[in-house]
Amino acid sequence: MAPSAKQGKWPWLLLLATGFLVTVGVAVLFAIEEGATNEVSFSPGKHLLHLGIGLVVATVVAFHDYRIWKRLANWLYLVSILLLIVLLVTSGSGAARWIDLGFIQFQPSELAKLACVLLLAKLFSNKVGQMSSPKNLLLSIGYIALPAGLTLLQPDLGTAIIFVAIWAVMVLVSDVKLLYIAFGSLLIVFVALLAIPQLEDYQQQRIMTFLDPAADPQGTGYNLRQSRITIGSGGVLGQGLDSGSQSQLAFLPAQHTDFVFAVVAEKLGFVGATATIAAYVVVVWQMIKIGLEAHDSFGGHVAIGLASLIAIHVMVNIGMNLGLLPVTGLPLPFISYGGTYLVVALVAVGIVVSISRSRRGLAFEK
Repeated sequence: MAPSAKQGKWPWLLLLATGFLVTVGVAVLFAIEEGATNEVSFSPGKHLLHLGIGLVVATVVAFHDYRIWKRLANWLYLVSILLLIVLLVTSGSGAARWIDLGFIQFQPSELAKLACVLLLAKLFSNKVGQMSSPKNLLLSIGYIALPAGLTLLQPDLGTAIIFVAIWAVMVLVSDVKLLYIAFGSLLIVFVALLAIPQLEDYQQQRIMTFLDPAADPQGTGYNLRQSRITIGSGGVLGQGLDSGSQSQLAFLPAQHTDFVFAVVAEKLGFVGATATIAAYVVVVWQMIKIGLEAHDSFGGHVAIGLASLIAIHVMVNIGMNLGLLPVTGLPLPFISYGGTYLVVALVAVGIVVSISRSRRGLAFEK
């Protein structure tokens, strides 16, 4: 499955934008640790280890035929579901999202996101012209409902929503009838309204805080209030990597994960935050463009599905930092501390690069 010697172009804009985001992430995480007035709960050195693993795996993936994922999709999905079940069983009645492997903590839900994109892409590409069948549409719903339900039991509402959002995007780019899409959207809204009363107290409180952040500024609204202050304190050019009172004096919680974008804005300012958002736009647009120009339906669905995976995380994370969306605890791609998602995000880029190389004439030998 080695690539042939046939020449073609690489998606350099995608690679450069990803490289920029990864660099921002490393710089900000080391700056947080360096300027912290108390002991931090994470290791930037471990982040570099995760980054190295992700880059190696992504490079291997980029140099191999992406069509292998069509054969592996079912197995990857099955493994991710089994790991989610193991996580629930071993955690007992307590909340848990990671499986501790000793040298590293693994988050099965991140693998499940990638597996769902690949499995749905396989389904939609194999059923071209047939997705208007209620049977096939229900099959796609079943694929996404199982991991969404298992993550909701952790409980992890944010990740469960991501699964549904990925399904919605991939259905929209398939040949499902608009009537079915409208009906499905209404059904999701109805289920969501029924589910809200069943959520954990802290999850309901996050929704109420989103609707009225000033209602409890020292309680559940504290994180959002501090995030907004942190973003505003950066000004136009930022306070610099070695400065930033909000982050260094630990006023801002979860600054290396949930609220890392606020730290980027504080340290790099409006210019740095805008450049970061622009880099995400380039990454997502390039992935969509590659998907639209892919030479087969599977490659197209995979690229657009992975683009939606990145885009949804970006919009939700930045949205909650700005107070435009409820706090859900989703990481910011390529920047937030978190090994599993960093590796998965880089592998996603590697898969899209493989699709691009095939599209541009770098054919793969079977």
